[in-house]
Amino acid sequence: MWRGLDRLGNELPQAMDDKESWWKPVFIYEQIRLDPKDPLGKTQKRTSVNGFTREYTVPFSAKELDKVYSLKRPGDSVSMALRVSDPSVLPRGITKYTDFRDREFDELMEWATTPKFNLDRSVKDQLSERQYG
Repeated sequence: MWRGLDRLGNELPQAMDDKESWWKPVFIYEQIRLDPKDPLGKTQKRTSVNGFTREYTVPFSAKELDKVYSLKRPGDSVSMALRVSDPSVLPRGITKYTDFRDREFDELMEWATTPKFNLDRSVKDQLSERQYG
């Protein structure tokens, strides 16, 4: 359990799932004229938040991944997924830890997005001479 402070300084317990990342605010800085009719008048600087980006405190490496993976309890399942920044591309699940750990990202993403076909040999091939007449 992590501890944090609210705006009054009171201690708050905070549960965090992603201890290795945090959300960094994206700031917008604007200059606003106090008197819009006076082009040479005083201005005031205003700061506002325009969303958040995820920042990682630990860069990805096989060594760091082993540390995080060793924290799981025996018998627990772990979900591993690849995600690119393009929102139109769906995340891809990876079932083998060694593939996720040892392969390069581009190679693994290509492998994960390539369709895999299985031929069912339990029945005769669907392409018989009857279809060709």
